[in-house]
Amino acid sequence: CGGGVDGEQPGSSTRSVSTPATTTVTDATACVNDPVGWVDSDGDSCATYARNEWCKPDGTAGPWFGGHFENYINRGRTAIQACCACGGGSIGGSTQTPTTRPPPSTPPPLTSSSPPSGGACVDSPLGWRDSDGDSCSKYELLGWCTPEGQPGPSFGGTVEDFSRFENDGHTALTACCACGGGQRGP
Repeated sequence: CGGGVDGEQPGSSTRSVSTPATTTVTDATACVNDPVGWVDSDGDSCATYARNEWCKPDGTAGPWFGGHFENYINRGRTAIQACCACGGGSIGGSTQTPTTRPPPSTPPPLTSSSPPSGGACVDSPLGWRDSDGDSCSKYELLGWCTPEGQPGPSFGGTVEDFSRFENDGHTALTACCACGGGQRGP
């Protein structure tokens, strides 16, 4: 990713449209835009986001992006979820998370239906993912929620907006320890 800007002047409020780039993967550890060929609701590709510095690899807005990623959702994804250049995409078939901080440690899986002991918290249901396929770890790493059950700094919505991503009767606020949910032991 990277390169020149396709006909747009820095600081322009108009987003340009380009055709999606094709990614060839030759290494199992290489990041792949997910879904491959993703474009936003205006038709802008991941390559366009990278070239125009609309996003950063840590999942935040770049210096030339003047909006909210959620305003350009397509195929259930924003650029920060779909594009490697924006901290999203996938590596070896699993969803990528930004590398600005280490991934959280996860507790060992429960071997019974009993709650964890010692006040530990376990995401519940185990392995829960939202309707877009995002895990509790991704919510934590991207700062989409707080341990107090509130939207995080990069969520861009209200507590009620979490219901847009409900899956299996849960939202991140009820399923994820990092978001104030999960199951806590005695």
